[in-house]
Amino acid sequence: MQILMIDDDHLDVELVRRVLNSLGEPVELLNAYDGRQALEMLKDTESPLVNKPLALLVDINMPRMNGHEFLREIREESQFDGLPIFVFSGSERSRDIEECQAHNISGYVYKPLGLENMRKALNTIVQFLNLIRVPSHRPAGMIG
Repeated sequence: MQILMIDDDHLDVELVRRVLNSLGEPVELLNAYDGRQALEMLKDTESPLVNKPLALLVDINMPRMNGHEFLREIREESQFDGLPIFVFSGSERSRDIEECQAHNISGYVYKPLGLENMRKALNTIVQFLNLIRVPSHRPAGMIG
C-alpha cells in the first residue's frame, strides 16, 4: 500500500516515514509539497502511484494550494470517489475540522506530539486502511 503525504514540512514527512517503517507494515510513503503537486501526481498515468492501493494524508496549511482547496478540488472529480483521505494537521480549530469533514474525509487527525503518540496515530490509520482493503489507484483516462 502507498500513502501520499501532502505536506510542505519535510521534518514531518521524514518523521512519518520513520514511524511507518517501524510499524513493520508494507507501506510506502510518497510526498507532495502542496495540493497542486499532489493533483498532478494523482492524475499522471505514469506516476508511481498508479495500480497500487493508495490513501492520502493531507495537511491544511501549505503554499500554492492548501488542504481545504485540495479537498474541494479532489472531491469534485468522480475518479477520486472512494479514495481514503485523512487530514493530518496541526490545526485543532473546529472550523478547519468541520470544513474538512464536509468533504467526506476518512478522518481528521491532529498531528500528535511525541514519538509514541505519533506511532499510535499512524498505526490506527494503517490498521483502518488494512481493514477496508484500499483499492488500487487508476487515473482517469487510463486504459486497461
